[in-house]
Amino acid sequence: TYVGRVTKDKGLDIIIKAWIELDTIFDGKIPPLWIVGNSPYEIENFRLKLNISRHILNEYEQNKRITWWGYLNASAISTLYLKTAVLVTHSSYEAGGRVILEAMCQGIPVISTNTGFGKDYIVNWSNGFIVDYNDFNTLLLRMSHFVANPVLSSVLGENARKTFQKIENNWNHNTRMKVLYKTL
Repeated sequence: TYVGRVTKDKGLDIIIKAWIELDTIFDGKIPPLWIVGNSPYEIENFRLKLNISRHILNEYEQNKRITWWGYLNASAISTLYLKTAVLVTHSSYEAGGRVILEAMCQGIPVISTNTGFGKDYIVNWSNGFIVDYNDFNTLLLRMSHFVANPVLSSVLGENARKTFQKIENNWNHNTRMKVLYKTL
């Protein structure tokens, strides 16, 4: 599952290409790719710019192997997470990446680039994987772990949930706001 803006700088084109390659390697026996974010107009503009055969992309979409969900509210995303093996983000830059924390809160492992919350909280083989931006082969490898070993999602997901609980326990909003205002 991918959740975020449907743009090239978020690496969604790389995620889609890696998923299609993975689907070929595993002869179609992988979970579908769910893409959450943006309006139908923005999604269509992005699709037209992908360097993927329209015929191939249309076939995946018609067979519900790739689904563009568009904008969803928080409860709809939580519902998708019930059937999600891993959240895949692949941003070239990221100040935070709230979707990483939201997935971890739900017990979903994360594949992320070394930016924002990915850099701060994702640990290889503990709660997900870090992949350098535009490193197609490593992204493909890390995604394949969840296909080859479906139990990995549960194990890393539980660790992701524990990581989020530590983050939440260490976050004291009142103290942080006081510190922030004192430094201004």
